Amino acid sequence: MNKILPNTHLKKYQLLLELLEQLQETVVNSVNSADTLNSVTQVETNHFLELQNFYQQQMFPLGEENFGAEVSPETASRWRSLNTEIHRSMKLLALDMSLLKAARSLQMQKTRREGISDRLSTLISYCKVVII
Repeated sequence: MNKILPNTHLKKYQLLLELLEQLQETVVNSVNSADTLNSVTQVETNHFLELQNFYQQQMFPLGEENFGAEVSPETASRWRSLNTEIHRSMKLLALDMSLLKAARSLQMQKTRREGISDRLSTLISYCKVVII
């Protein structure tokens, strides 16, 4: 997908990308230094809540948008598909975070964080497709 979407959309996807990368860095750091039995750190929680709030307030409403003549039907269709996958992955990310909170053992926490990191990588790749 190329930069045919309106600039307002592209800026929102860029901000979403930054929030996803920020959360991924936090999760990866937690995996690498999981030396305490703390299912979800405050930093992870804060980054996730910031991401979730931004998505719900800024990104989710974009799914209802009709571009009209601004964007080709082919591009609009591809964008809708990507937007649907992003929405699905965001819901699964929320579930992953809940499962991390419920994890009691260090090994299970590490496994959950690795799954969250993979999900974040997928979301980051979707955003990059939209932006590039």
